[in-house]
Amino acid sequence: GGWVTGGTAEEMAGTAAEDARHQLVASICVDRFMTASDAGARLGELKGLSSSYRQGEFIEEGDWAIVPGTEEASDAAAELCAEQLVTMEAPAAQEASTINEGATVAQ
Repeated sequence: GGWVTGGTAEEMAGTAAEDARHQLVASICVDRFMTASDAGARLGELKGLSSSYRQGEFIEEGDWAIVPGTEEASDAAAELCAEQLVTMEAPAAQEASTINEGATVAQ
């Protein structure tokens, strides 16, 4: 019940560590992408691509998923980044809604 060999445990730990790295890089990627001056236009381009594969390539080509110490983005991190980005709104729309929510009218 539930026992695994040492080799299997090492493999499972390695897979978990790799998945965690991809998630971390994807989070950094999303932040870098959304804080770029052209984020709204780029987000529109990304959402206009027809496949998740092509969206991942778009992220890789833009170098958003490259972190210090690496020369290129991992496919998995770029795809995770793209998955997260396509669910987001353009930055201008986010800023406008934040301003409207907190605005007061002086009379």
